[in-house]
Amino acid sequence: MIERAPFILSLLNMPLLIGMTFFVLARRPRQLVTWGFAGVMAGLIVFYLGDLSLYQPGLSVKAGLVWQFIGNSGANLTILSAVILNVLLRERRLARWEWAAIAYIIARMIMVDFIWLPGYLRADLPRECAPVPQGLPRLVCMPEGRLAVASGAATAALIGILFISTALKAPEPRRHILRRYIVWIVLLIVGGSLMLHTFSLIGRPEIGVFP
Repeated sequence: MIERAPFILSLLNMPLLIGMTFFVLARRPRQLVTWGFAGVMAGLIVFYLGDLSLYQPGLSVKAGLVWQFIGNSGANLTILSAVILNVLLRERRLARWEWAAIAYIIARMIMVDFIWLPGYLRADLPRECAPVPQGLPRLVCMPEGRLAVASGAATAALIGILFISTALKAPEPRRHILRRYIVWIVLLIVGGSLMLHTFSLIGRPEIGVFP
């Protein structure tokens, strides 16, 4: 049952996210901030689509790794859209440490997710990992994947910190909307991401998907 729960939760999230994306775009389609929020939700849609695809019966190891990479790319679209949102909401008036945090997030995304991890899709790979739900090896195998997961957790934490800083410093009326609504939604997503990374580090990603 615990292995099927992530599938059910992802299935329920998909129509909700699709509906929210169309609603946001229909309200203010000409604003860049609108497309930033749409990018966040589109990334989550791709992430959940990849998660759903892993539960197809008879899925090959190769196909499983490809779908994991697609889901990971969706997560990165969400992260990149969140970074762009912070820049837009602050009108590019970020402190040096905030620009440094953004530089880390982008550098980590390029080096880990789009240079190192795709190596697992090569014909002579994957390396066999410990048993996981559905018997599929993960794109990141432990223990060599610990650095990738830990650095991903750092990215999630930095996104949360950036949004908190933006909620405190953004010009009105954006600051009020950020403080009252958006920052809490972001912190929920960041908290869920941190739990997923934490449980992945201890070898129980199927529990981490719940949040």
